[in-house]
Amino acid sequence: MLIRLRKTITEINTQLMEVPKPLKKNIFFVAFAAFTILGSYPFIRASATALFLQNHGAKNSPLVWLGSVGTLAVLVTIYNFLQTKIRVQTLFLFSSLGTCIGLGLFYYLLELGQSFWSYPLFILKEAYIVLLFHMALGYLNSIIDFKLARSLLGPLGAVGSFGGIIGGLITSHYAKEWGLGIIIAIGVTLILLATISFWFTDKDINISENKRIENKESLFSDLREVKGYVFAIGGIIALAQFAIALMNFKFNIQLESIFPDKIGKTEFLAQLYTAVNAMSLFLQLLILPIALRSFKLKNIHTFLPASYLVLILFMVAMPYGGLWPVALGFWFYKSFDYSFFQASKELLYFPLGAKQKYAAKYLNDLVIYRLAKGLISLILIFIQSPLLVNIMLAISLVLWGILLFPLFKLRPDEG
Repeated sequence: MLIRLRKTITEINTQLMEVPKPLKKNIFFVAFAAFTILGSYPFIRASATALFLQNHGAKNSPLVWLGSVGTLAVLVTIYNFLQTKIRVQTLFLFSSLGTCIGLGLFYYLLELGQSFWSYPLFILKEAYIVLLFHMALGYLNSIIDFKLARSLLGPLGAVGSFGGIIGGLITSHYAKEWGLGIIIAIGVTLILLATISFWFTDKDINISENKRIENKESLFSDLREVKGYVFAIGGIIALAQFAIALMNFKFNIQLESIFPDKIGKTEFLAQLYTAVNAMSLFLQLLILPIALRSFKLKNIHTFLPASYLVLILFMVAMPYGGLWPVALGFWFYKSFDYSFFQASKELLYFPLGAKQKYAAKYLNDLVIYRLAKGLISLILIFIQSPLLVNIMLAISLVLWGILLFPLFKLRPDEG
């Protein structure tokens, strides 16, 4: 393995040496933006989640998830229009400033005793990470090719994970001493640093496909020849969302029962997210670059639901199994989701043409992703039985594995 790792690192270094200097500059600023965006998330996520669970309880989690989905659906529609009119750097700037103002205002209102504001605080936490990170990733995808993407996706994800590790460690160690106000303020500062970094990317380079698409008809007409393949990608994205939402619900129930106060919840959440980011960092730096270059993409995708299912079947006999078994499952799932699933999912789009790629990502990563999350949130509002949650989780993973067969059968040639 070490020999293969050295060979992979050498190949990546050689490839990066051939990258033009202006492109290297853009990659650096995107990487730093990713580092600070994902570095801010442990501060904001742990605090907002703990405050919501403290004020409204774990059984209301699906309700706020549904609210997050609806809000993001509206925002994504607005952003899709705005990206055809203004530079992505300008949109990023106003988005981050709005995020920072909103986080500060909602927390201030919560401190005044108005518990309702934990809903918009949680929703804003869900929205900003998706919008800011996907703007940065979309910009990067518009300036690199498939070959360079295979080398960069793992290390770039590792940079983001490293930011998450630092943020999680600080939150878990100092939340009690500093209070949640200071923790959220640090997260806000990191968002501003991400904005400054992204502003220095080349403004003459943009997500060019966006500007060529005038309406939804032309957007989806490009997918006619590959619609089966694109919808198969959407299917695995939807099933992955079902599985993570079900696991998240199981985890929230246990977290609420073990930690009665918001600081205890915040500290444990920060510790868990640190462990997730540490594992993601290990996978992205040492395992993912080798795996993407050494194994067929189909084998990597098959490994994901199969490994999750083995872990879940181990837990199915216990209704919720206590906090640690569920936390272990959540840790394993999220670690591989942030590393293997995200990178391998991005590579599924590269056989498509430029317009097809944009249209497919819009349909799957934004529309179907949100619809799936909304649907499972709606189901969980009414179905919260431990046994039924476990059954739905196992079924989602089995269907995910089955869907991979037609997905790779329909996959276009990359040539």
